[in-house]
Amino acid sequence: MPIWLTAFIIFAITAADDNSFSTQEKDLPHVEPLARMGWGNDLFSGTRTHDDGFTNDLELDFGLDIGQQRWVLESHHSMVTEFFGHLRTDDVTFVLSDQVQLLLNKFLFTFRPHVGLALTGNFGGEKLQTWVHRLTGHGRTPKTGLQTQYVDDGQRKSALTPGGAITVEYAFNRFFETRANVDTQIAIGPTGVYWFIASIGAGMQLPYWWIRPVFEVDLVVGRFFTIDPGLRIHGGYETKHFQFMPQIRIALMTKNFSFGWEQQFNEGGAGQANGIFFLEWQYHRIFE
Repeated sequence: MPIWLTAFIIFAITAADDNSFSTQEKDLPHVEPLARMGWGNDLFSGTRTHDDGFTNDLELDFGLDIGQQRWVLESHHSMVTEFFGHLRTDDVTFVLSDQVQLLLNKFLFTFRPHVGLALTGNFGGEKLQTWVHRLTGHGRTPKTGLQTQYVDDGQRKSALTPGGAITVEYAFNRFFETRANVDTQIAIGPTGVYWFIASIGAGMQLPYWWIRPVFEVDLVVGRFFTIDPGLRIHGGYETKHFQFMPQIRIALMTKNFSFGWEQQFNEGGAGQANGIFFLEWQYHRIFE
């Protein structure tokens, strides 16, 4: 068994004896903002990369807590490139969600209906990727094999993507919790992704430090479907089988900020690992 997993289990067992958790510590602040910026790239995964698959992700999220409701607007730009080919597309999404939380004893239920706008086609991904590669001197350019041919000549498509998610969390104490999640989405239009995703996971933070290390593990299973040929290129969404997509997250958390790294080992079922560096701003009541 890996050393990090052994340490995680030992901490979970010992932390379960700490009964200092109170229901108030899981309450959302009355009115507090939330923001997240993330940059994902296969280069950040620590694995060998050739700029294929879900090769680059950019995300920017904003939210607001009002009472027990959280409204969040998520925006995401993903560059999808073909393995061993020349095709590519850009996958751009905007998702608005209304998150409602209900606390029963130590079980926290989060209900998250969401509706989104999915856009695919040429949204500047190839030009941005080429510029970054030339600036840094790392990665392929059009002259050295970078995928430049957009599916359907880069024609832009749009779809409405309603869905919903339910998450259940159980907190043993203020520093260790387990969770389960189910998320579904459909697509109404010529693009967008249908999905069913289920996961179980656990998270812990080391206590008593003003900067607290956070470590999380999620075991994720999902099934995807799309009618958009750009999203089904070799390196895009795998639509024929259920996919196992484990994730880890390591962060440093203060009262107002979290900075860290996430690893998605099989994004979209494409078989490509993708690392994400992120910065979050959120008030953490647990520091009171």
